[in-house]
Amino acid sequence: MPVPAPIHVVLLGGSTGPLALARELSASGVCVHLSLQRSRPENRTRFADSIHPYESRADAPRVWEDLLLGSKRPFLGAAVFPCDDDAVEFLAERHGEVAALYALDHVQPIHLDAFLSKSKTAAISENTGVRLPLTWPIDGASTAERAFASGAAAVLLKPVHSHRFQVAFGGGGRKHFLAHNVEEFREMAERLAKEGIDAIATELIPGPDSASVTYYTHRAADGTVHFEFTKQVLRRFPRNEGPGSLHVVRWDEEIAIEARKLLDATGFTGYANIEFKRDERGGLPVMIELNPRFTASQELLVQCGIPAGRIVLDSALGRRVEPLGSHVQGIKLWDPARDLRAFGELRRLEGLGFMSWLRSIRGPKAFLLFRWSDPRPTLSRLASIGRKVIARPFQRGT
Repeated sequence: MPVPAPIHVVLLGGSTGPLALARELSASGVCVHLSLQRSRPENRTRFADSIHPYESRADAPRVWEDLLLGSKRPFLGAAVFPCDDDAVEFLAERHGEVAALYALDHVQPIHLDAFLSKSKTAAISENTGVRLPLTWPIDGASTAERAFASGAAAVLLKPVHSHRFQVAFGGGGRKHFLAHNVEEFREMAERLAKEGIDAIATELIPGPDSASVTYYTHRAADGTVHFEFTKQVLRRFPRNEGPGSLHVVRWDEEIAIEARKLLDATGFTGYANIEFKRDERGGLPVMIELNPRFTASQELLVQCGIPAGRIVLDSALGRRVEPLGSHVQGIKLWDPARDLRAFGELRRLEGLGFMSWLRSIRGPKAFLLFRWSDPRPTLSRLASIGRKVIARPFQRGT
């Protein structure tokens, strides 16, 4: 009996998301190929069949073009999935060429482009019935006055393209600037202008980090919903700005209703995660952003019994996918290093006690990097942290 040809998947960009996908897909015999930034510890995983790194994010499009569209094309016919905004932008710009040679998810090119840009996201979502933050174009010195005259307690200066902001200012996971008054707004707008980064101003939806809930789904080309999943952020670092350091799987029907409303109205198909935040002024959910791609929290879906990578792969290959039913609730996704820093910040700002912090992390947990069966990414990260700690005294002395 002939041996079936292996299935190949190429994962572009990202961090812990493609690591979780590599572990999930390789368990079912899929050959996984990663193209991440060379410094990423996820490159050390034993579940990748090959690594195709790039030195900096600016180099990524060139590496991906050569890998997928160059003369060699070693993975012709493979499935190709984006795992960060750089990859979404690449596929949006080269969609026709890539789709002719590879299997892609069912996200339409118009949605890849629209949900990559904050201003286009607001435009495409405007008449869907989903609540959006107040926004203002940054078109002159009067923008700051208009924004704060609206009654906003704080204003976010959000880049039109988040990934370009992160190249210039994204140390520690920062995705935007936060201004508490007109003077701060003007200073931050000037910094953005110097870097040539387009941005919009949007109100900060008031409420704690725990008011943030994200909805995940995959919809087939015919609109069939393959799964639904929601998780709640419990802590971020930095507070109200950075990536989540502690999340919990908790089904939220109100958020799911809002997400379905948006996806139905826009005709969205493919993989999506949509972040909402409940406005403490009335408790109603406001949509923050939609990502048409895999994200850093992918391990949480895997641990809850949702094989999202396999679902998207089989759907892209035209195979039948049965919709999933219920999944495990209550699992927490914990980033120990970041959450320790979150604890220090909250102890200083809000008086969070050590025992309260310990109680908050109790229960079944998933980790972004660590697995006993694949320890090298974690060891690589620890080694990197150790090198920075050792070098710090010498840097201060220079």
